[in-house]
Amino acid sequence: LIVSYKLSSRSPKYADLAVMGDSKTYGASATTYENTYVGKLEQITTAVNLGGGGDRTVEGVLRLNDLALIQPKTVLINLGRNDLASAVSSGTWQANLVTLYNYAISIGARCYMVLPFWETSQTQTTLRNYITATFPDSSIVYTYEPTRRLGASGVDADNIHPNDYGHL
Repeated sequence: LIVSYKLSSRSPKYADLAVMGDSKTYGASATTYENTYVGKLEQITTAVNLGGGGDRTVEGVLRLNDLALIQPKTVLINLGRNDLASAVSSGTWQANLVTLYNYAISIGARCYMVLPFWETSQTQTTLRNYITATFPDSSIVYTYEPTRRLGASGVDADNIHPNDYGHL
């Protein structure tokens, strides 16, 4: 017989920042979490990492309730790469990105679309072109070119994930 229970979360409500993404956001290939780009952001602001290994845009859509609970001031969305890799139809991932962006705006957050990090495993031109053609320029974080300029020195041996240096 359960008389009562308490549910809690380590994610702060009213966080300054929520970051939605895939394994790159989660921190794959960094030597420590503090060396990931979200870990670095957490050192200067209250941030919540909503990234997960292998996540596609559909997993981001499934986390919209998390955004509503956290009520962040700002949302970064870094999704789409795994949709391309798993042959999700362009209509699906594009609609999901618009849904994510519009939902963040609807809960009162500023929303920024993060261009994919450069990698040697897969071209992401389609994703970059869609984001830059669809979302306001002032709502785009231009990470592709800086990570491309790092070249192989910023990418792990898997040719996908940024290493400590590549997490900018």
